[in-house]
Amino acid sequence: MPLSAGIAASPAVVSAAANAGVDVTGLAFARAVLAVAAAPLIWNVVARAEYATGVLSRVFGRRGGCYVLAVWIFCFSLYRDALVVAAMRDGAAWGAVSGGWLDTIVTAARGWEGVLGGLGGLLVGSSMWRLGITGTYLGDYFGILMPARVTGFPFSWTSAPMYDGSTLLFVAKAVAEGSPVGLLLAAWVYVVYALARAAEDPFTAHIYARAEAEAAAGTTPAKKRQ
Repeated sequence: MPLSAGIAASPAVVSAAANAGVDVTGLAFARAVLAVAAAPLIWNVVARAEYATGVLSRVFGRRGGCYVLAVWIFCFSLYRDALVVAAMRDGAAWGAVSGGWLDTIVTAARGWEGVLGGLGGLLVGSSMWRLGITGTYLGDYFGILMPARVTGFPFSWTSAPMYDGSTLLFVAKAVAEGSPVGLLLAAWVYVVYALARAAEDPFTAHIYARAEAEAAAGTTPAKKRQ
């Protein structure tokens, strides 16, 4: 039984995807779907374990632990991206399936991959410039808190420029590759990031609220600003 059988278990899903020109029963597609889902799941589990137990900071120090997690996130993201591209190239190109509705939807996007990619890169790059390494890679969970909420560009455009920019980069790559599989995977990236934000945003608010309450009470925070 192929690995993707668990992902594409519903015949209706397989049929609908096939009508759109997308084969969701291939191994390359399954690997990409799993990698996209695994990335934020793993980094959130590790970050929460750090916040609760200091598992990384006890070994590497706060900043060192954050850098270790940052390196892992960066490297695993590259691995995920490679699997997504492999799935794009393994799948059929635009127009391979007669009447595929994704072909119709994306026709207008052909030639716009540079704009989409440029905007995605701008959001990702400017977000990292604003937040720095620790602000980008979950430094809050290590007690490395931002002195104030960042509201300037790109946060004046979107509250999640890293996630939105990354999604746009996947869309741009799908258009550039002429891949309906890639467009479907870009949509999956958007869903996964939305779920990640649903977990991350309230917890980040909790971290800052706790730090402010401890500061107001004059107690020593368990995780201090650095």
